[in-house]
Amino acid sequence: MKAHALVAFLILLGSGATARDTNDQHANGTLAIEHVDFVASEDEGVDNIYLTLWNGMPKDAVVTGVSVTGYEAITIVASPPAQSPVEMEVSEGALTIPGLSGVSMEQDSIYFRATRSASDVGVAVVTLSMSDGTQITRFVAGPVTNSIALAHQHGEE
Repeated sequence: MKAHALVAFLILLGSGATARDTNDQHANGTLAIEHVDFVASEDEGVDNIYLTLWNGMPKDAVVTGVSVTGYEAITIVASPPAQSPVEMEVSEGALTIPGLSGVSMEQDSIYFRATRSASDVGVAVVTLSMSDGTQITRFVAGPVTNSIALAHQHGEE
């Protein structure tokens, strides 16, 4: 129950992982991973993964699992501004995508934290499992491990 209250709080934040009504720009009836961003964290071998998600369905969609090629031990981090981050299992249902809305993950809101199990991924397969049993998948370029990419900070230029 604590996780659901946290999700409601994050949706009401007004920035970061917020719900936004953008159904005029997206196809209704679809649930999609629109964008994936891998960013090296301060911990060696651990990356933060930021997604932009769209729920074109009329009902809320709850993420209950995530898998990404080349990663293991994926958790979700809720990091509201001016508060200590809270890390929890994805299976706790802490990420709800409201119906006919999108969610953009940001460093000061909500994102995934994952431990690398491979040094070079190439093409990563990102799969989200939903509470209704469906899965959505996106194929993306895997994380770059060179020094330029490691210096990149999400949300900064």
